Amino acid sequence: VGSGVSILLMESANEFKRVGGSSLGGATFFGLAKLISGCTSFEEALSLARRGDSKKVDLLVGDIYGGHYCELGLSADVIAAYFGKLARCDSTEVEREDLMAALLKLITYSIGSTAFLYAKIYNPKKIIFTGNFLRGNVDAEARIAFMVRRMSEGNTEALFLERVGYYGSLGALLGAAPIRARLSSLSIFSIDDGCRETPQSLVLPASKISPKQALLFDNDQVEEDEEKKEHDDKCI
Repeated sequence: VGSGVSILLMESANEFKRVGGSSLGGATFFGLAKLISGCTSFEEALSLARRGDSKKVDLLVGDIYGGHYCELGLSADVIAAYFGKLARCDSTEVEREDLMAALLKLITYSIGSTAFLYAKIYNPKKIIFTGNFLRGNVDAEARIAFMVRRMSEGNTEALFLERVGYYGSLGALLGAAPIRARLSSLSIFSIDDGCRETPQSLVLPASKISPKQALLFDNDQVEEDEEKKEHDDKCI
């Protein structure tokens, strides 16, 4: 869960495929948050959402039917329409905190619903969520988990990884076999301390290699390859 959402099916430790996704993600939340509330940071947007009451903005089943809609199994607190109450009142009657709370719920409930529907198709035992939108965002995690639990009637579990913002970079690093192979025979400069490191200190274990170091090495190698090509062209 980053700017948008990608959904991957993990069939084994080494087999996976992207099966779908959604354009509704973290960038959608922050973009609309800036428009709605005038906030200038992601942290400010979350702070506003925590202080708001989405029920002042969302139209609930109970608002339409006066209570539970038992014939369809819908409880009164189910959201019938996100931001639906604004169609019935002046938007100036609600606080921006309430708008932000409703926005966070719209994004997170949609993510949870989308994940559950894909789980219905592929029938995994668990759904694992990761990505920078969830970094330090316990409110989003709680709402996603609630929606998965509610839609699956408790039969599907939503899990959240620690350090959620780093798994994409870690996966890219572990999958970059050519880069790791080069590290075994070449020295590089570390961005972190500016000192030349020996290959042995960088190759093993892989967790010791920072994404910055790998990125720097890759860029240096591209420049070396371009210089070599330019030299070869001149020789020809």
